[in-house]
Amino acid sequence: MPGTGLKKSLSRYLLIAVTLLSFVGTIVGQERANSGRYVKLGVSRYARGDFDHAIEYFELALASNPHLASAYVNRGRARQAKGDLDAAISDYERAMELDSAVVETNNEIAQAYNRRGSIRVRTLELEEAINDFTRVIAFDPDNAESFLGRGTALLIDGDFEAAIKDLDSAIALHPANSTAYLIRGLAKIHLDESDDDVSRDFQKSLRLSRELPFFLQLQILEIEARMEEVKRHKLPQKLLIAE
Repeated sequence: MPGTGLKKSLSRYLLIAVTLLSFVGTIVGQERANSGRYVKLGVSRYARGDFDHAIEYFELALASNPHLASAYVNRGRARQAKGDLDAAISDYERAMELDSAVVETNNEIAQAYNRRGSIRVRTLELEEAINDFTRVIAFDPDNAESFLGRGTALLIDGDFEAAIKDLDSAIALHPANSTAYLIRGLAKIHLDESDDDVSRDFQKSLRLSRELPFFLQLQILEIEARMEEVKRHKLPQKLLIAE
């Protein structure tokens, strides 16, 4: 009968479809298992200080599963250990897109941004430095180092009120940080705050740091030199705007 042949054909097609779906599911499961195994191998290499081979394993994991946040985080850690902060941060950003919770268990993410921000302060890439510190504050609002870094960048850039606000936050989060008092005292000088208020910050910094006053003076002179350099760069821009 014609109907019987049609039923047999449909049954065969259904069997083939089920078999194919089962096969695909098996392959996907194997790929996920492989990606997890590669991450473990990479972590083992990282622990031994073999960062290049660790990165290779993390890349194999990502080839198996491009959405594996742990592979991005760990490759970022290995890249950070090699000093490639830009590449590390790129990995961390991707990891956070896939799983925002990774920042809670990986201190290296905030450290990478803070380290790059500090380097940018020294090279007077102040806007980029401020962006790095602000990124950390967005996902870790209790990070005293980021408030200190951003406050320092704002001070050098001439935004003294904003600098003091950040330094207040840094001190509230970490009251024993001598540098925060020193930088805040300097910002207060530029805002013409009272001598007593400025002196309290400098004295507090001196007590906490246990350094000789000479070394604190050197820090102040170094920051002031950067501020003057920023002013010199800004002056031609102001003249162009005035014209």
